Amino acid sequence: MVEVVYNPNQLSTTALLTEFFALHDATVDRSGPDGGGQYRSAIFHLADDPHAVELATVAQSVKQRLLTAGMDVATQIASITAFYPADSRHQQYCSARGMSPKKRDLARFREILTPKG
Repeated sequence: MVEVVYNPNQLSTTALLTEFFALHDATVDRSGPDGGGQYRSAIFHLADDPHAVELATVAQSVKQRLLTAGMDVATQIASITAFYPADSRHQQYCSARGMSPKKRDLARFREILTPKG
């Protein structure tokens, strides 16, 4: 789990979610090292944070637009009461291993998720 803190006046929630969906496998059928419940695609928001609840509402809308466009999205969106940082061996996982996330077809996500008009 990664805690993301951002300013919606500098980055729109939709832009943030576009990057989120482009950076990982949000499909039902995951194979290889990304398989298993602990590796599921999820967006958790703090239940008592009005901004986070608003983000969850936008996330549901984004997920629905991706599904309508024929993309297989299994991302769960749920509230939590507290955030707990991961064990130190999981901090900065990619950079500590010389890895960088691979974006999927970002242009396709932007095409689907960017408001027209």
